[in-house]
Amino acid sequence: MRLSNAVLSVGLALGLVAGLAAAGDARLGEQVAGACADCHGREGNGRNDKPGVPRLAGQSEAYLVKQMFDIRHGRRQHGAAGGFEPLTLVQIEGLAAHYAHLPRGAGTPGNVYAVADGRRYFEERNCRLCHGVDGEGNLQDGQIPRLGGQGRQYLINAMKDFQSGQRRNDRDGVKPFFFSSVADQDIEALAEYLSSR
Repeated sequence: MRLSNAVLSVGLALGLVAGLAAAGDARLGEQVAGACADCHGREGNGRNDKPGVPRLAGQSEAYLVKQMFDIRHGRRQHGAAGGFEPLTLVQIEGLAAHYAHLPRGAGTPGNVYAVADGRRYFEERNCRLCHGVDGEGNLQDGQIPRLGGQGRQYLINAMKDFQSGQRRNDRDGVKPFFFSSVADQDIEALAEYLSSR
């Protein structure tokens, strides 16, 4: 009986810590976000002159915290890695909360034929099981990102990085395997579809 209570206590404590990890101070994050706006835009919806940069607005806090730590610790390659070095855990959580609470921008209309091909591929490969019907992500889990409305070039770059093995920081480690069998024209169609959502 004691062992069961101990296991239950540890489980509850871990659940509480996991819940707190995604509860950053969005006001503090807004103060820290000034330098981020140069690439991600003031509202976190990217900039037209930087198409390969992700849109952060509306992404889950937990996912954003993980990505910032992965970049900081070299598990994900990114040019802004040095920018996270001076930030504390509280500031990183605040940044994540700030961007998570910003309204996400509208998708970008794409080529109707490529969008249709991308949607078909998204459905055939069951991408919706993890990423949601229109790529809205899994907000309950928090670790499955919203892909819908991301920039087309960012999506292409991310998929190709997973395909080449340059990026390996997905939660389950399946993306490099998944993308190893995806043709370039399917990656472009997926990006066209998802960026239009």
